[in-house]
Amino acid sequence: MANSLFSTISVMNFNNIRSTRTNARRAYSPSTDFIFNNFPVSKSFTDYINRNTEAQLDDFIEKYEDNSTALSDVSSELRLLYIDMHTNKEVSVDSDTLMAVAKQDALVNSYQIDVTQLATTQIDQSKALVDDNKELLDLNNFDISLAQDEETFDISIKAEATDSNKDIMKKISSAINQSDADVKAKVLSSSDGRSTLSVESVNTGSESEFELSGALTEFIDINTISRSQDAVYTVDGQAFESQTNTVVIDKGNLEITFNEETDGAEDISVSLDTDTVEERLENLSDRLEDITGFFDDYGGDSRILGKYERRLNYLINNNRNALESVGINRNDEGNFSFSAKTFKEQFEVEGETLIEKLDSTGGFIDQLSQFSKDFEAQDIRSLAPSDPESTLPTFNQDDFITYLSFSSQFNIQAFYPTGNILDFRL
Repeated sequence: MANSLFSTISVMNFNNIRSTRTNARRAYSPSTDFIFNNFPVSKSFTDYINRNTEAQLDDFIEKYEDNSTALSDVSSELRLLYIDMHTNKEVSVDSDTLMAVAKQDALVNSYQIDVTQLATTQIDQSKALVDDNKELLDLNNFDISLAQDEETFDISIKAEATDSNKDIMKKISSAINQSDADVKAKVLSSSDGRSTLSVESVNTGSESEFELSGALTEFIDINTISRSQDAVYTVDGQAFESQTNTVVIDKGNLEITFNEETDGAEDISVSLDTDTVEERLENLSDRLEDITGFFDDYGGDSRILGKYERRLNYLINNNRNALESVGINRNDEGNFSFSAKTFKEQFEVEGETLIEKLDSTGGFIDQLSQFSKDFEAQDIRSLAPSDPESTLPTFNQDDFITYLSFSSQFNIQAFYPTGNILDFRL
């Protein structure tokens, strides 16, 4: 250290050095670990110090804004933690014979579903008639009566002399579809030039059955080929019937659709979707790591920033058990990490109460939210480090040699890392 000092003095051609003590303005040179006090400086050197000091302040402000915004964002996300966990429940089904969708309030549970009969529609079909023939024209009465659900619908068409069998069937189909009955009709054509009139109920279940009557229906020999029936199924051994193949259980919170009849009971289980929860807890761990790193860098040089650092540490330490139970850990060096494995293992044991520990009124999430609001709203410059040495610019020995100007007398004071002080006067 002494050699560096005398080397500097030699370069500057200092003479007549004698010891003195004084308190004065400081400029810091990390490359030599000297602080030179009370020296006359040129305007260019003063500008150099001001520019570098301002750059350090800008760097602090940028880091503060990034960290405070990120902490505020993660705090807002955490407020939805419990809700998001329930929004999309995971449903698993043994086979493709069933399909299930869970709503937000569905219970975490498992069920055994056995479908012995699907709900079906009624289908009536006529015999096949040659398309281009005209035997239907021999009928003088094209009126049809359709009875359904204690209502009767009268359907009639007008045939032209040029109409073929297929033309008349199309007119009948169109008239049925335009009625108010809950049925749908269509003409089925085959490759051999024949057509069949088909009428089907719109809905499944026994209540959708219908009956067609009239001279025309007798002539084309329309008959029921498929009866409408209810779905028959059991839930955990308890028998039920349904007009449709989509049913609800758990107070309407679990919707099940029957695709086929089952070969014995099929299992359906409802579980919580924890993927979103894991993502947000890991994000929380990362943000805590960032903000504590920011405090480590600047908290010791700012009284107000130090106050926020102590407040956050108190909040973390006071909720340490709750954080560790969801997989957020802080080691002895103060670094944070998230273990998805720990979270899953603990969740299997404690379930929803695990999240409730963080999400309770006045709990960690509430306290972190208040902290982030206060910290983000704080005046930035009041947080900036106030220790002169910590805000001084970084420059090397050559900067001093280039920018120092001389007067008839000034003081030099060298501060060593060991704490010793050597004072000189020119």
